[in-house]
Amino acid sequence: MAALCDLYQERVDIEQAWLKAHGKRAAREYVGPEAYKAMCEYDGLDVIYVTAPWQMHVPIALYAMEHGKHVAVE
Repeated sequence: MAALCDLYQERVDIEQAWLKAHGKRAAREYVGPEAYKAMCEYDGLDVIYVTAPWQMHVPIALYAMEHGKHVAVE
């Protein structure tokens, strides 16, 4: 997992703890209502996996694809 993005820092912290507990390196963090934009703009990612509420699937997926990312939607 290269990056985590969520509206709430607490959720990112939980996932970071899971990664650490399983011997994985920490992921980049993006937190806030439009943090997905900064994540999509980061050149170090190839794929964005969207697990947001369904209302956000299209806006996030389109933004990611506009920035050259492959997209998978839950």
